[in-house]
Amino acid sequence: MKRDVLPVMLVVCLMGGVLATAALSLAYIQYTRRLRALQVEVSVANRNLAMFQQLGAETEAYSKTNAAVAPILEEVRNNMRSAPVQPAPAPPK
Repeated sequence: MKRDVLPVMLVVCLMGGVLATAALSLAYIQYTRRLRALQVEVSVANRNLAMFQQLGAETEAYSKTNAAVAPILEEVRNNMRSAPVQPAPAPPK
């Protein structure tokens, strides 16, 4: 009787391990895809930030040659100071 129970238990354990491996593999693939998508979003955000910083620097340099731009820059600076800082959204769980 003991000989018949041991192989069944080993097969059940093996099947459990195979199912667990398959589930973890699928989860890994999904999280890897999500990570790649988020990396693209971060890349775009960093590119936009650099572009706007460069635009601001060029506008600041242009305001030295054209005084008509200075009031607009002051208004933008005042709006940026008075704008409330929004906290970053919590990461999904």
